[in-house]
Amino acid sequence: MLHDMLQMRPYNVQNVVDNLRGRFSKKVVLQTLTELADDGLIERKMYGKVAMFVALRPGKGESPQIDPAEEMELESLRDRKAALEHQVQMLRKIERQNRVDPAIILRSLRARVQALDENLRAVKAQLANEFPDVELARLLALNEKYTKLQSIRAALTPPAEP
Repeated sequence: MLHDMLQMRPYNVQNVVDNLRGRFSKKVVLQTLTELADDGLIERKMYGKVAMFVALRPGKGESPQIDPAEEMELESLRDRKAALEHQVQMLRKIERQNRVDPAIILRSLRARVQALDENLRAVKAQLANEFPDVELARLLALNEKYTKLQSIRAALTPPAEP
């Protein structure tokens, strides 16, 4: 950020502090700019007591010097970014494929309930033909009790281990 700001024009310490909106003290900014100038990353020009700082500009056809280790790390980060972007695209594709319309699910469930209702009516009709009315009511009550007991038993039974 500081290097980008300095590329526009020369700045003194107060200009940099003002552009950083006072997030850093003048002393810290002066120390940082001095260290950068001593390391050769920016240029310092003295005009009397005032120091002006300017970003170094590579000559024609030259590129800024980049440490080979940093270049390798940068390339590694670019590769990782590309791999993560590919992974995000694949996950989005899978999510789009697995997306189901709630209306389709609702229609399917309604059709299943209707089929079960028809099956229940058929079983009741068959029972009504085979047994007298008194026994039919008793059998239906026993069937309900049996169904409730089966559901309680299933809830209390621990799942089998694989």
